[in-house]
Amino acid sequence: PDRYVVFHCMAGGKSRLWTAEKFRQLAEHAMEKGLAVVEIGLVPVLKLRNESYFDFTSEHKIQNVARIIRGAEFFVGVESGFGHIANALGKFALFITGRLRQYPEYNAWSGDYGREQNCSMLRFYGGNAAEIPVEMAEFAMDAFLAGKPLTGAECRDYCRIEQIKRFRKNIFYRFCRFLTYPWKMLSEALEYHRRHG
Repeated sequence: PDRYVVFHCMAGGKSRLWTAEKFRQLAEHAMEKGLAVVEIGLVPVLKLRNESYFDFTSEHKIQNVARIIRGAEFFVGVESGFGHIANALGKFALFITGRLRQYPEYNAWSGDYGREQNCSMLRFYGGNAAEIPVEMAEFAMDAFLAGKPLTGAECRDYCRIEQIKRFRKNIFYRFCRFLTYPWKMLSEALEYHRRHG
């Protein structure tokens, strides 16, 4: 197709995997924007029944995969060898990633992606990639298509804010705040009286 986006949906580590359903929703969002979706990799994940979807997961020649990536509008995926090819080709990328063991800001990239340039890196610092809602990826994709891709700093701030909002909606977090609220108010009152005698 003339205008397409490349999707690669598989990563080596569980913490860096996004769900197949979220990838499908993001691919459908791209098709609604008038882009075809070309999937690469070793096994198909999207498996969409749409005339704008092209499955090239059977293509294993690295030169041909590089040509596919080079012709794309941008690359969508996880940290993988294909992502490193996109980086080498100077292709804009939208990455969904998570923490790697004790490293919340794990970054295996070099060059532009290592400096978080020419890419939007969506990451929940306290958890796995699977926790990232598809709406965040759609927002980052729309920003790129509008000609205003999120910078590295904007992406970090956006991810942190969305993670905090999600955390505050958590029922366990709200219950703990409810239990600790009286003690917090008491300690603040005591501190006020201690300072103002």
